Amino acid sequence: FLAIFFRFQTMQASKHSVVRGAHLSSRTTISTAFRSRCAPRRPSIAQGRRVVSTHAMFGLKKSSLAFLTVAKNTPHPEKVAKGGEDAWFIRVDAKGGGAFGVADGVGGYDEFGVDSGLFSKRLMQLAAEKEQTQSSSPDPKGIMEYAHRQTILPGACTACIVQLQGSKMYAANLGDSGFIVIRNGDKALATEPLQHFFDCPYQLNNSDTAPTDNAEDATMIEMELQEGDIIVAGSDGLFDNVFQDDIISIATSTIADSLKAGKSPLEANEAVAEELAALAYQHSQDLKYPSPYAIECNKDEAAMKQAQTEKLKQGGIFGKALGGVMNAVQTPTVVGGKLDDITVLVSTVVAPGSNKAALEGAAAAAAAGLEPVMAQLASGMRILQEKETKSATPIITRKKLVRSGQAKIEGAGITVADIENMDKATIQKMLMKYDLPTSGSMQKLKDRLAKAIS
Repeated sequence: FLAIFFRFQTMQASKHSVVRGAHLSSRTTISTAFRSRCAPRRPSIAQGRRVVSTHAMFGLKKSSLAFLTVAKNTPHPEKVAKGGEDAWFIRVDAKGGGAFGVADGVGGYDEFGVDSGLFSKRLMQLAAEKEQTQSSSPDPKGIMEYAHRQTILPGACTACIVQLQGSKMYAANLGDSGFIVIRNGDKALATEPLQHFFDCPYQLNNSDTAPTDNAEDATMIEMELQEGDIIVAGSDGLFDNVFQDDIISIATSTIADSLKAGKSPLEANEAVAEELAALAYQHSQDLKYPSPYAIECNKDEAAMKQAQTEKLKQGGIFGKALGGVMNAVQTPTVVGGKLDDITVLVSTVVAPGSNKAALEGAAAAAAAGLEPVMAQLASGMRILQEKETKSATPIITRKKLVRSGQAKIEGAGITVADIENMDKATIQKMLMKYDLPTSGSMQKLKDRLAKAIS
């Protein structure tokens, strides 16, 4: 299958499409054992497989509006060299319409020596290519399904894909990346994260290596847009560190102030993306900031205890450790920002005719970002090939053996007696950590985990 991995190197990029990585840095302040995927975002749509719409889907027609989209990314400080594990694509068309997407690679695969950033980047690349060549009505869920099926790599990611045709937006969202639609300074719509349980979002895996959710599980969204609407999309690195009200306020005021100061619509969007990414970065550094992630974490007792344990480890020994213990006893809540890759996409809905220059500039900026990401993909693929060549039991094969019970989980540090005292959420988290199925009755889950560690 490795030969298939390298086919992407021969593909030509569309001048209107781009899959992007990242080039800045950030760090975390609370539990790195958990991968946050559910900030309190006061969503206006429901989870599940329903379609949120007041309009029927129509056939292809000339777009009367266009997406003017820019992106900003800040990778995890330990993942800067590989560009982080987030990825996205942007298509800007001066004639109207447009599309964008964002994916967040699952960091837990690091324990298996797998870079989920390759999975997310490849998936977004395929989504961009499929979206660009799509001749039928918008179908973000179909694009997601195609990209998932064609991403023949170990790893996993969440995904969100948004398209515009005419004046109507079509979107598919799986996991906890997502977006907010802002109209006249207020929230018109916001996606809600899809998750199995806290810190375990719906995600697209390679079905040959692990259980997977599918594009069919994604929430479909359809909405009539208006000129002047603002869409802020991103990975959970944004939403776990910045509240929705702040996102709305910053996006609205920054665009207004930028345009008033004589800046172009493109520059105004770039200013918003920069400011939101900077704020998310700042909050991720703040040990005392009551972040959206911390608030949600405190609603989950198991997550809160794990986060507290991680915070105590930061206290060192003797006095620091004692002080940390006392602080945990006196303040049993989790505070602080959340370490993660941070990706922000800002898109304004504009009339193509009067914004041709800005749209052309955004398209050029998007295309310019493709080359370094292709280099990151090529480099990552070479590293993966070397690992597979040197390993007596390749990553994918090893994961299959664990799932089938032919290989045991190493370093689990638990006994069958421990499993009997665990609640369902804890067992599911451990099974997910080792890519074992998490569905079934409580007894089946216990038996599955006991078999893996025996």
